[in-house]
Amino acid sequence: MKKFWQPLVTITIGASCLLALGLAGCNSANKCNGETTCAPRAAYLAECPRCAVCEHRSSPCSACTASWRSRCERETCSSIYLPTGDRSDAVLKLEKCGPREVRSGEPFKYTIKVTNRTKHALRNVTVIDELPQDVSVQGPIGGGAGWIPHDRPAGAHAANVVRYPIGDLGPRETRCIEQCGVAGGTGCLSSCLTAQYDLYACLQTAVTQPQLALCMTGPQDVFICRSDQDANLHVTVRNTGSATADNVRVTVSIMPPPGAPQLTAAADSERMVGALGCDEERSFDICLPVLAPGEYRVAAQAVGDAGLRTERSELLFFARFAALNIRAAGPDQELIGLPIEYRILIENTGNAPDTNVTVTAELPPGVLFLEATDGGQPAGERVVWNIGNFPPGQPRELGLRVRATDVARTINPVFVVCGDCGGQQSVMLATALEGVPALLLEMIDIQDPLRIGELVEYRVTIINQGSAPETNIRMAARLPDELTFVRSAGPTEPRVEGPELTFATVPLLPPKEKITWTIFAHCDRPGDMRMAVQVQSDQAERPIRETEATRVY
Repeated sequence: MKKFWQPLVTITIGASCLLALGLAGCNSANKCNGETTCAPRAAYLAECPRCAVCEHRSSPCSACTASWRSRCERETCSSIYLPTGDRSDAVLKLEKCGPREVRSGEPFKYTIKVTNRTKHALRNVTVIDELPQDVSVQGPIGGGAGWIPHDRPAGAHAANVVRYPIGDLGPRETRCIEQCGVAGGTGCLSSCLTAQYDLYACLQTAVTQPQLALCMTGPQDVFICRSDQDANLHVTVRNTGSATADNVRVTVSIMPPPGAPQLTAAADSERMVGALGCDEERSFDICLPVLAPGEYRVAAQAVGDAGLRTERSELLFFARFAALNIRAAGPDQELIGLPIEYRILIENTGNAPDTNVTVTAELPPGVLFLEATDGGQPAGERVVWNIGNFPPGQPRELGLRVRATDVARTINPVFVVCGDCGGQQSVMLATALEGVPALLLEMIDIQDPLRIGELVEYRVTIINQGSAPETNIRMAARLPDELTFVRSAGPTEPRVEGPELTFATVPLLPPKEKITWTIFAHCDRPGDMRMAVQVQSDQAERPIRETEATRVY
């Protein structure tokens, strides 16, 4: 540090200022000590910009010229450039302005302006103003921006020297002091300015420190579709400090839910990032296979050389899934030909909705669709319900009515539910179909009436109209007294005992099937006769009888 004491700059308040007091050595024709300095021309030019071209006192600037001359007659200024007095290499400029004439015993105002002309700060700047012994200083007057405030110390008086502690003066900064003084005598007043300041040769050394920041983002929920799904995590490490971070590494650890398969080393490992410059960042992705539903916890931390590390960054996400379930209910037995009703219950027991859900009923052959609830539509041998989006916790019940038209047997309808992600589930029912036996007995004579001596032909038909087979069908016939049995044709032969005909048993007559016998008899006498037959079976509770009238003449 070097402290500079600079040469004095002297300002003389001209004799014309004190002319009214009749001081010796001053007259109206000459300035005090020949001083001809006026107020700074820049201030004058600011009053009248047109005066910038008034170098030759041209007539357009006469008003400005008059103003300039009038001000020159009222004020006087003096300045100096420190430390050498040369403006070109000056560090500090001092300037003092005051009135050319004051009256003894009356206060007058003068200004001191100090300017730092360098690009560096000056410290401990002090302006020293040496005044005549008979001039007293009343203190600085407050001003606008750049002026020393009125409430600051007015200066330290030693003899008649006033010191103004400016303090630090920034590059190109200007401070002004407006002072009020009183002259105690008459004559020419001379006051001198100087200044002292400190210059420092400062060395700046940057102190840097790397600082790591880590950010990890990922989904809050992962939807497991069918078997598994990947969760994509994005990790970014950034050097927010002011120095390079060396050998940066990011460690990632993953804690799957209990019971989940162990993850691969690629998902749970350390990633090398390398050196990170100031404000530089690197990013990478982690593809985490989600193999089971539940809560997954992922932790990441960035570390570097010299103990550099970040706080652990944790990410929590849930693996959600859809799980479809189907149940069905229907009768264990039903009669053939009657409607059969089935109820289908579907549920999503997972914790995420499934999409494009469909329910299908696969019907066995011989089962006819009658109707379905909830928009179920037949499609060939299937009935399809398009459920669409199926949220969890909202079971649905579907209804189906069919009818079996085939022979007695057991049918096994299959009900299937399927979705985009909930998989496929099915259930099969078994319904035993029971038939209803229903024998129909018909008998007609082919020709009626007939003459004596002709053959009468009777055709006897047994039909199983029911849905169950008839077993052990037995038929018997009784001829009227006017007829004599000749022969018969059919599935079995009769045993003839007079007019009684007993046919051998037919073991089975399936549903919708029929058997026919033809009986031929000779017309022996005229008359209105009646041919009678009856049928029995294992299923018929009572015999079925039929008669046919025939006229013989």
